[in-house]
Amino acid sequence: MPDPDRLLTTLHRATQACRDTPGRLGRTVRLEDAAEVLATGDLHGNLENFRRLLLRADLDGNPRRHLVLQELIHGSLHYTAGSDKSHQLLDVVAALKCQYPRQVHLLPGNHELAQFTDRRIDKNDQELNEQFRKGVEHAYRTIGS
Repeated sequence: MPDPDRLLTTLHRATQACRDTPGRLGRTVRLEDAAEVLATGDLHGNLENFRRLLLRADLDGNPRRHLVLQELIHGSLHYTAGSDKSHQLLDVVAALKCQYPRQVHLLPGNHELAQFTDRRIDKNDQELNEQFRKGVEHAYRTIGS
């Protein structure tokens, strides 16, 4: 079972890294040192597509390449109880932001904004925010709680 305390530490570090991104002014980030920008949307929890994207990005080998990610959550992969597993990608991206704070950027899309603001968002007659919350609870529930 994943360690919720360790994840919270990573999420706090990633949040601070977003705030401290060089070139950030308010909600805008200027990528002044960028030789290339690789941007993607609609990942929706697909860890395999994300893995392939990371191989292509090769951030270690390209220190002036920036990676912009959007639409991380509300995917089609679910736990057996039907809850959404897309939090796994969010967890991995938080760790990636900590590893490459200058090169990795998050651009919230409608799914993230709906989740953050608790605005209903549906797909195939399913309410996605609740499925996401249940997925987080499933993955990070503590024994005895």
